[in-house]
Amino acid sequence: MSSVLRTVVGVVRSVAAWLWAALALPPLTLVSLVALPFDPHQRMHDLSSTLWMKGILWLSGIRVVVQGAEHVRREHHYIVACNHQSLVDILAVLSTLQPLTPVRFMAKRSLFYVPVFGLAMRAFGHVPVDRARGRGLLREIKLAKERVQKGVSYVFFPEGTRSLDGAMQPFKRGAFWIALRTGTSILPITVTGAVEAFPKGQYFIYGGPVVTLRVHSPLPTAGLGESPEAVDALAARTWDVIAAGLPEPLRVRSRRTPGQPPAGGTGAADGSTLEGAGPPAGVGGGTGRGTAAA
Repeated sequence: MSSVLRTVVGVVRSVAAWLWAALALPPLTLVSLVALPFDPHQRMHDLSSTLWMKGILWLSGIRVVVQGAEHVRREHHYIVACNHQSLVDILAVLSTLQPLTPVRFMAKRSLFYVPVFGLAMRAFGHVPVDRARGRGLLREIKLAKERVQKGVSYVFFPEGTRSLDGAMQPFKRGAFWIALRTGTSILPITVTGAVEAFPKGQYFIYGGPVVTLRVHSPLPTAGLGESPEAVDALAARTWDVIAAGLPEPLRVRSRRTPGQPPAGGTGAADGSTLEGAGPPAGVGGGTGRGTAAA
């Protein structure tokens, strides 16, 4: 395909996908809200959100292939940890997991101010975060922890931001702190192909490459303790599992820690520093996003 034709196809696909995203979201959100009093398990929300996300992926020409879906059990809940290559990651991971086990995510606080949509986000258990607040984000992390204890799975992108080239970056600690505090298993997922489909800084979705989700076996956390060392060890173990699923060129360029010995990340999944688990000397808490943000 010539570069001109590829650009035209990308523009058409992107416009169609964004139109679907904008036009389908209000009615699907309203239907889910109306059904909420009669739908204690929020199945309508899960169905509507899956339909919305799959519609965006289909119109964008992005095909998602899942390996290891048998590791996900609907009767279980998880802290889902994924590498972050693109905004496509969020759509691919959530639309894949939602039919298998109910999942929620932490999103930018500004989304919760959108009329109706923001109300729905809160009603369905998504958690607002404001990464500019630093340590103040601990309250939102604790809120997610409380909801995990009630049986909800949460998706985290612990790198804190999208990768520019698909290689993995160091993990932040919030997701692993929650997992240890609640005894919830980590579900590691390796995402590949998303950076080619929709790289950071690009406006058009060209599709083409297959986005592959490799779901690894859950990592139990019960009995590991809640110390900073345990958080670091769990983060490092999860990083290793996810990185092992990357193609070799990306794996060799990936960095587990920012100039520190290979023993864990710094800061919370949302960029804050957690109580009793301060960053290594000379390393700040950061302001990474660390969680899905639509």
